[in-house]
Amino acid sequence: MAGIIKIEFLENNTEGHNDLLFSVPGLVEECFDSYYFIIAEGMPSVKKTLAALLDFWVQKIKALQEGNVIYLPIDFSDQYTGCLRVEMEADKLMVDYGYSLREGWCINPRNPEDFYNSVTDFTITSESRLTIIAADFANAIKHQAVKLQELNT
Repeated sequence: MAGIIKIEFLENNTEGHNDLLFSVPGLVEECFDSYYFIIAEGMPSVKKTLAALLDFWVQKIKALQEGNVIYLPIDFSDQYTGCLRVEMEADKLMVDYGYSLREGWCINPRNPEDFYNSVTDFTITSESRLTIIAADFANAIKHQAVKLQELNT
């Protein structure tokens, strides 16, 4: 279950750059900046902020209705926001990775309520698409959030 998604904050002394490992095997594996997470809450709380984002994801996945699409942001950058596009079909999710040109600095990483269902310019950057049972994906994300919260204590 936990191998479905991996999100890890790397302690690499880069002050918020290239320190957020994000992997969904078969879909995307990248290292992003945690800079906007740090700005939102401060360096000591970066893992807590990331865990809050993952909790937000879980809530939105659990509420997702058949045929609807949501966007789950993870890469908050100056010029764009990298995100997962998630569409519900029956009890399965169709998941792509890509970006929106909405700048990351204008999105709250703890609560991206103004982003997740309003993206109109999504561009796919991954050649593949993941099909997964919704409950399995939500549980894997929750596992990552719990792990981050434990590391923050």
